[in-house]
Amino acid sequence: MEWPDTPLARRRPWRPITVDVEVPLTEVDTQDGDALHVTVFAGPTPLGRVVIPTTTSVCTVDRLRAYTQRFDAASFADSLRRSLDEPTATSLSATVVICTRDRAARLRECLASLEPQRANFHDVIVVHNSAEDDGTEEAAAAFGARYVREPHLGLDRARNRGVIEARTDIVIFTDDDVRVHADWARRLVAGFIRTFDGLVLDGALTPPASAGRAGAGASMAFRRSFLTRIGGFPESLDAGQPTETGGDTYALYQALRHGHRVVFEPRAVVFHTHRTTPGDALRTVHGYATGVVAYLLHAAIEDRDPAPAAAAVRWARSRLFVFAGSVVSRPRATAFVNIA
Repeated sequence: MEWPDTPLARRRPWRPITVDVEVPLTEVDTQDGDALHVTVFAGPTPLGRVVIPTTTSVCTVDRLRAYTQRFDAASFADSLRRSLDEPTATSLSATVVICTRDRAARLRECLASLEPQRANFHDVIVVHNSAEDDGTEEAAAAFGARYVREPHLGLDRARNRGVIEARTDIVIFTDDDVRVHADWARRLVAGFIRTFDGLVLDGALTPPASAGRAGAGASMAFRRSFLTRIGGFPESLDAGQPTETGGDTYALYQALRHGHRVVFEPRAVVFHTHRTTPGDALRTVHGYATGVVAYLLHAAIEDRDPAPAAAAVRWARSRLFVFAGSVVSRPRATAFVNIA
């Protein structure tokens, strides 16, 4: 499907930045965006987010301070206490799996962001989902990662190849167009042996069709034994297939359906590459929407679960009204805060 330029082009993208309360503030180039999307950290610990509307090419120190000062000393002290209470090492071993397809330059950036946290995982596997090589093997070798080629197209096929190749308790997945925060892998691995204070979806209490609330494939971790037991990711879903997305959410659905816990850990932070044009953004939204409905229908048919079919109808109906409203009028950004 070809997505033409639309009136959305008149809107300017938000620029994502990070601010560390332990480091003096400096003015920020807004890159002529409508707003700055600021993630506030205290060292390695994320405290929350705030959106700062912009009207000039530079956001001054005073303006940054006015919007971020709500992350006060009490918030910082509480986050620091929680960080110190968490284990710095576990008896569990982990493998990071990065599925990629002919994007060696982006892969190098992802691998570089993993470099400072090597102590938090045992191995990195780069699964190249392509029959040709564009420098991907060289990029993996430069980092010391294991390189595996999976010539059969499909993101879930690549993920399953990574599960087969891994030899650790935990398999962590991320994408090649992601940069991970320095504390990312430790947060995810430690999560398997501690009491969570993030969003907990308990399979004994939560409808499995709510799995999409837990997150997405750019930052997720599973016990390898569980993925092996359910037969891995469904290879008819996700990138490389007509469904476009949905394989990650279906795996989370399966975890809830089997009575396990699924946890959203807000302090395991990744930075995902933004789409740069209205056409790219619309293609992405189209792919996500297709994937949501595909995973719900897959669950209804393959698992004989009637709840996902009803959820698909509700989801499509609600999104139709949201999209219609956004096309008619999209307000300028206003400030909001989400404390982690």
